[in-house]
Amino acid sequence: MYIGSRSSPVFIRVYDKVAQSLVDGDYQYWLDIWGGFTGDVTRIEWEVKPKDGNFYDDLKDFSLFNGFSIRELMNYLLDWGRLCDENPDDSNRRRWPDSQFWADLRAFVIKWCEGIDWPTSRLGKSFHGVSPAYLKFVSGTLSGAMARLSENDPSMFALFDELNKRGETIESINRKAKMKASIIKRL
Repeated sequence: MYIGSRSSPVFIRVYDKVAQSLVDGDYQYWLDIWGGFTGDVTRIEWEVKPKDGNFYDDLKDFSLFNGFSIRELMNYLLDWGRLCDENPDDSNRRRWPDSQFWADLRAFVIKWCEGIDWPTSRLGKSFHGVSPAYLKFVSGTLSGAMARLSENDPSMFALFDELNKRGETIESINRKAKMKASIIKRL
């Protein structure tokens, strides 16, 4: 299975290593590497071209890689190429659950990463920074909602009171925020 293309900055190949080694004629070699293990072996290969992928400077030169940047990159790759179980009732693939294989791989990487649970960012694709433009967007959205939903008393309190009357309770807003925060943490 291929995710991405060989010409893209990030490319993932997932395949049956046992079958590949039988085709290549080097199964005995791999048996030695695997310490005699004869079960199924799924191999995941990530090909990353940092110079083409708009990554930050510490990922453009492999000599600058350190344990920290490699762990960030692993987290990025796990989110970039998620393997999910399809949910026919939900057209938004971002909400589909990770497959058991991907969940196990993510758990292994989290353990290996020793607490580094955020991904690296590509230039122009950072989801963790709060830019002045984003703050203006939030301020404009809130002030517009206050003016529209509570025009007689435009305030945050009146806005939340009006939202509550329309079925958007603080609890439902907090629940949505927690769900979105869990997604942002994985980006």
